[in-house]
Amino acid sequence: MNYDDMTLMMYADGELDTQTAEQLKKDLLVDPQLQERLKVFTVTREALIKTKPAKTPEIGRASCRER
Repeated sequence: MNYDDMTLMMYADGELDTQTAEQLKKDLLVDPQLQERLKVFTVTREALIKTKPAKTPEIGRASCRER
């Protein structure tokens, strides 16, 4: 079966419906190219999880009026 990037990203994030996820899991067992494509999304997801969100400055109403 042919999977688009969005489907692989949803699988990596655990957001794919059960039926499609089970089929993809089976296809991954026999398709090294599919495994490599999925790896891009799993590695990216892991990196994003480890990244702390940047702190954004609090901008109040007073400072907005001053600008």
